[in-house]
Amino acid sequence: MREAECSGRRQPAGWKSPDGRLWFTSLAGFVSVDPNHLPHNTVPPPVYIESLRTGDSLYACGAGALRLAARERDLHISYTGLSFAIPERVHFRTRLEGYDKEWRDAGDRREVSYTNLPHGSFTFRVSACNNDGVWNEAGAAQLFVIPPFWYETWWAWLVYVSLAAGALAWIAQRYYRRLFLRQQLSLQREHTARLEELNEAKSRFFAGISHEFRTPLTLIEAPLEELAGQKGDGKSALYAMMLRNTRRLQGLVEQLLDLARMQSGKMTLQAQPVAVFPLLKMIVASFESLARRKRIKLSLELLPDLTPADPPLTLWLDEEKIEKVLVNLLDNALKYTPGGGKVTVILEGPVQWEKRRCLRISVADSGPGIPEEALPHLFDYFYRYRDENRNSGQGTGIGLALSREIIRLHRGEIEVESSPGRGSCFSVLLPLGREHLRPEEIAAEKLLSEFAPLPAIAEAAFNGEPDLPLPEAEPETPDSRKTLLIVEDNADMRDLLRRLLGSDYRLREAREGNEGLRMALRTPPDLILSDVMMPGMDGYELLRALGADSRTSHIPVLLLTARGGGEERITGLQHGAADYLTKPFDRRELHLRIRNLLDLQERVRESLRQRLTALGSAWPGEAVIAPADEKFMQRAVVLIQEHGGESAFAAQALAQRLGVSRAHLNRKLVALTGMKTSHFIRAIRLQRAAEMLRQRAGSVSEIAYAVGFNHLSYFAACFREQYGCSPSEYNEKQPVKS
Repeated sequence: MREAECSGRRQPAGWKSPDGRLWFTSLAGFVSVDPNHLPHNTVPPPVYIESLRTGDSLYACGAGALRLAARERDLHISYTGLSFAIPERVHFRTRLEGYDKEWRDAGDRREVSYTNLPHGSFTFRVSACNNDGVWNEAGAAQLFVIPPFWYETWWAWLVYVSLAAGALAWIAQRYYRRLFLRQQLSLQREHTARLEELNEAKSRFFAGISHEFRTPLTLIEAPLEELAGQKGDGKSALYAMMLRNTRRLQGLVEQLLDLARMQSGKMTLQAQPVAVFPLLKMIVASFESLARRKRIKLSLELLPDLTPADPPLTLWLDEEKIEKVLVNLLDNALKYTPGGGKVTVILEGPVQWEKRRCLRISVADSGPGIPEEALPHLFDYFYRYRDENRNSGQGTGIGLALSREIIRLHRGEIEVESSPGRGSCFSVLLPLGREHLRPEEIAAEKLLSEFAPLPAIAEAAFNGEPDLPLPEAEPETPDSRKTLLIVEDNADMRDLLRRLLGSDYRLREAREGNEGLRMALRTPPDLILSDVMMPGMDGYELLRALGADSRTSHIPVLLLTARGGGEERITGLQHGAADYLTKPFDRRELHLRIRNLLDLQERVRESLRQRLTALGSAWPGEAVIAPADEKFMQRAVVLIQEHGGESAFAAQALAQRLGVSRAHLNRKLVALTGMKTSHFIRAIRLQRAAEMLRQRAGSVSEIAYAVGFNHLSYFAACFREQYGCSPSEYNEKQPVKS
């Protein structure tokens, strides 16, 4: 058909019948076409890769591999597919193996380009389909190689790796050197800190030794002075005190000698068979009186179901040395267990420890316990931990360390279990038999005799309470004597001070700083005598607490201490001590210092009273009292002046404004000025009235009402009592303003 015949110039040129045929009109008639009977092209087109072109070169493709130049990284590849049936409908897809991950649809394009290819071996593949979509799956392929640049070669990478390894090694060397230097610096700092700690420990040690030596010396010297000046009874008690403290001093010296022998390796055992239960029973018995005085339940237990006659209860020991260990453990338990507590000595065995059969002796208490951070250092020489129940200056820090060395000489071990608030348990493990001992460590065997009572073990090892009862605060009775509060942890020192001062002063006693503070707050004394080194709150902390509280800031404190250095005196005075007396002291000097402090307090009191009552004086004036008391007085004066016109503003109202009780305010003002609260308020009002009279601020009656007096006659009587003349006479003496 010619095109003009089927073009359909004015109407549609064709029609599709229901059976799918296509009908066309022409000048010659109808033309029918059945699409289902059209021929299908099943022959895939052959594919050829024609050329590979770079910027500078053109490569003909064939069966062999092409080797390009290293610089030829941008490629243009030409290909073709031979199909003569509608060649424009031939489609292609390409893939560069080694570069493309998937096939690319190239459409009818017959060239593909790649830029900036890496070096390596590549295979270019191309496939084509004919006009009916039949693909030539085999397609065509061309292998080509792009060599690396010199800096991409393996030997170049070897150089790179070597350089990188060298750089890393250099960096690592510098890093580890710097780390080493930092570690050395850290070790040096730790060493320096350790030396400082050691120096501090030594300082505490010698301070403790000084305290432990000077106090017994004081207790020896003062009774001797009294014995020399007295005739009559009482010698037995004084001699007993001297003997007890002489033994205490001897025990300390012996402990130091043991330490020296232990550190020099000269301490050896002289072991012999010892019946453990009688030894424990005797030691516990020697502490029973002390436990009763402290209201502590002390008991001895055998576990599990042992009896005193059991053979395992005999050990090969150096009895004297083991005795020191057990006394030290029991001493510590009683020393730091509060009244109403419990201390139990437990004997248990046999038990296994490091493949040995041992007896375990435990001393358990219900005391405050030991902080966890202190446990690893508890058996170190000179280590003293500090908490609210133990003072780092008390003792020497030798006892537990020496105890561990003695136990290890016996091839045993000492352990501790403790936690704050749950008490402590020290356990001593001692091997059975004598196979663990060297021949030179075994003494000549002798028959065991009955144990004699240990001579004053508890009293020699522990500065416990004396048999004399400690009096409580005396009831209020008419007594002109001044009240002294003694704060001292050493019972014998309290006994000595009681003997020296009891006839001249009313005495109250506290065993440590916290108790002393509570007693001072409850009933402020006229003067406090305090030791510096005490368990719990020491003397310096007590000074700070007293000075920080308005109820006690006016009380003078005399420090009694074994530390006699000038620096210690300065420290005490800086903390607010009124005076400082070093042990051992002369009893006459003690009396003089107390008397001088009380006289000074009385003079200060009189000075303040005169300032409050003298004509023409004003508050504040020269500071003659502690800054805290000066501030307290200023507040009181300002409050009275602000409420001067209120006749109802009396003692109770002033106490409420100052934030204290009426009784405390009254005691405070009496201590500072010698005046009760009502007299103090009246003195301030009269002082204000005198000032107003000088300024002629009104008539006498107007001024009386202005300063809080409701009755003119009472105002006049009070004014005359304080200033020696009536308000009218005082007013007439003032010059008339021009």
